[in-house]
Amino acid sequence: MKKLITMAFAIALIGAYPVSAQIPNAVKLVNPELKAAYPYTVIKVDVVVEKETIRKGPYARFAQKYLGAIAPLNDKDVYTVLSAKISYSDPNKSAKTDRSLSEPGLSRDETDFPKVNVDRLSVTDRPLEDMARDAANMIYSIRKRRFELISGEMGENVFGDGMKAALRELNRMEREYISLFFGKESRTVETRSFEIIPESDKTNYIVCRFSSSVGLVPESDLSATPIVLSLTPDKAVQPMPVAKGAKTVEYYRVADFVQCVVTGPAGELANARIPIYQFGETLAIAR
Repeated sequence: MKKLITMAFAIALIGAYPVSAQIPNAVKLVNPELKAAYPYTVIKVDVVVEKETIRKGPYARFAQKYLGAIAPLNDKDVYTVLSAKISYSDPNKSAKTDRSLSEPGLSRDETDFPKVNVDRLSVTDRPLEDMARDAANMIYSIRKRRFELISGEMGENVFGDGMKAALRELNRMEREYISLFFGKESRTVETRSFEIIPESDKTNYIVCRFSSSVGLVPESDLSATPIVLSLTPDKAVQPMPVAKGAKTVEYYRVADFVQCVVTGPAGELANARIPIYQFGETLAIAR
C-alpha cells in the first residue's frame, strides 16, 4: 500500500511520465465523472470435469451363469470435477474476451457393442440366452487357442511378428466378446468456461453448480452443489486528495490485487492473485 501511494505522490511531484507507465494496471480516465466508462476486469474460470460412461452388455444377466462373475446391469454416467483454472481479461485494453464453451461429446464407437454373430450359419433370431451361451463358449475357445499358440501346441510355423499379430487379434476378439457380458467403459474430459464480472461490493459468486450424475449445470439448479469463486482484495490502493493550487489534474483508475479462490465439492480447485479494477481506486494526479 505504502509503495503505491509513495509512487503516486512522486509522480505528482515530478510530472514527467504518465502514471500508467509507473504504476502497473493503471488506466487514464477520459471522463472521471462517468463511472460507467471506468475500466473493469472480467474473471474467467475454466472448470475441468471427467465423465465416466458405463454401458451394460446385452448379455449382462447371463454373466454369472456362464462366466462366473456378476456384471453391471445398468447404464451409468459418473462425473468428477478434476480441477479449475482462473484467468482474467481487461476489455478496455483488449476487445477479445474468451467466451468459449467446450464440451466434446462422447465418441459413440467407444461404447457401442460389436455386431457379433456367433452362429455364422443362422440368419434367424435366436433366444438371447442361446446367443449368450455361444458367446461364452467363444471366449473359452479363444483362450484355449491362445494357450495352444503360446505353448507351441499349434501354429508351429507361427513365430516372430506373426505370433505377435495372432496374439493381438485373439486378445481383441476376447475383449469384444467379454464386453457383451460386462459392458464397456469410457472416460472423457471436458472443459467449460464461465465468466464473472465482479462488483466492488460483492466478494462471493456461484460460478456454476455440479452434479455427479449430470455434470456441470446452471446456477439456477439448486439440487446441485455450487462451485464458488471467492475474492479477497488486498485493499492496497488508497484514494489521493488533489494537491491545492494544481493547474492540471489527471485521473487514473488503478486496479487492486485480489486473491481469487475457486472451491468445489471436494475443496479448493484453483487460486490466483490478479488485478481487478472494480476493487481499485481513482487517483487524482496533479500536473
